[in-house]
Amino acid sequence: MMKRRGCFFLACALFFVLASCSKMPTEQESQERAQEVFATLQTEDIEHTYDTYGSKEWKEKNSVDAFEEKVFPQTDDSIEEFAVESVTETKDERIMVDGTVDYANVTKDVRMIFTKQLLMDSFELSNPVARLEFPDSIVEEDVTIGEETDFPLNGKITLPKDVDEDIPVVILVHGSGPADADGTAYAYKPFRDIAWGLAEQGIASIRYDKRTFVYGEESFSGGAEEMNVEEETIDDALQAVEQAASDDRISDDHIYIIGQSLGGMLAPRIAVNDSRITGIISLAGSPRSLADISLDQQQMLVDEQPISSSKKEELEKEIEEMRDEVDEILALSKEDVRSTSLLGFPAYYLWEMEQYPVEDMIESLDIPMYILQGDADFQVFKEKDFVQWKELLAHREEVSFSSYPHLNHFFIEHHEEAGDFQETYEYPGIVSEEVIEDMATWIHEQ
Repeated sequence: MMKRRGCFFLACALFFVLASCSKMPTEQESQERAQEVFATLQTEDIEHTYDTYGSKEWKEKNSVDAFEEKVFPQTDDSIEEFAVESVTETKDERIMVDGTVDYANVTKDVRMIFTKQLLMDSFELSNPVARLEFPDSIVEEDVTIGEETDFPLNGKITLPKDVDEDIPVVILVHGSGPADADGTAYAYKPFRDIAWGLAEQGIASIRYDKRTFVYGEESFSGGAEEMNVEEETIDDALQAVEQAASDDRISDDHIYIIGQSLGGMLAPRIAVNDSRITGIISLAGSPRSLADISLDQQQMLVDEQPISSSKKEELEKEIEEMRDEVDEILALSKEDVRSTSLLGFPAYYLWEMEQYPVEDMIESLDIPMYILQGDADFQVFKEKDFVQWKELLAHREEVSFSSYPHLNHFFIEHHEEAGDFQETYEYPGIVSEEVIEDMATWIHEQ
């Protein structure tokens, strides 16, 4: 009996040893491991980092040379600082560590995924983003937009450090596609730049992850076939207005929408839905339909290509046929349009937007507007979109306009040396200080 009892205790001891080996590492342990990885990378000891911290499966898929090329794509790269931003347990019981890496001249986002044993199972870096030091004169606080809804979103409110009561606030509304709270696109973080710049000018801002960035197709009650801007963008912008209105530091009479690209197109529609919005700023928005803009972008791509005149004629004919198709599909009923696609979108997405023409939304508004356009924008066009804004709003005294030579769709300096016009977005840059100052001046004048 004693022998069997001893075996029982031995089995129990073994169980607890195994159980302790399989437990998830703590957040502190995960942060420390990520810091260890970058401490070795700061010495540029790639092989040691690769051998010591890489999982067997990851090393089978990634050579040490490929890892070095990812971490140090330029021969003069050097890592100055690494900071952990979040630690999350994944559904498959791994640990995801998100952070930022400061190189000498640029900053990159990094995502590392570790096994339970804290071995690196994935290592991904974003495009480089121009380094921007957090100003000493401002503060940021975490907020949750739509906390009581089915789609709560992480966000930030940015304010001057010495906050007075009743300061103005802007709600930053994204353009097309999923995006984080900083509006990260290619090598840019335009919403971060605007938020920090405006806070230095005494203006608060609220920015947040876009719903599709967090929830994907789950964002839409009717599924992907019924994608619509109401659920993608508008509902959350209105929740952000609610957040601003509930903050005692914010002036109830100075809540503004700043929409970039698609957000600029939707700014009037957002404002129509909440009388607390006291003004809108459109950055590279348009009063034209998204379908028209998409077709013009197709035409621009044709014009930019070094092709024969016969090939160009062929492609232009295809674009004209697409224009006819757009007219036909957008004339369908709500039920019939659900099962079709158009210009890379579910047709319902474009059809739903057509039910709310920008010019109709503008007529319903009696608030100040500020329309800004970059001359080097190849997604929204000064000669078409900016001109149409001016025509629609010519009779409105409370509307201002500004355009900027050499600034692109994100109001960042256009790089002529880019081999391809779209490659300009790969050059790290920050939103023009002139643009931020102009917006701040306009807001303070209201």
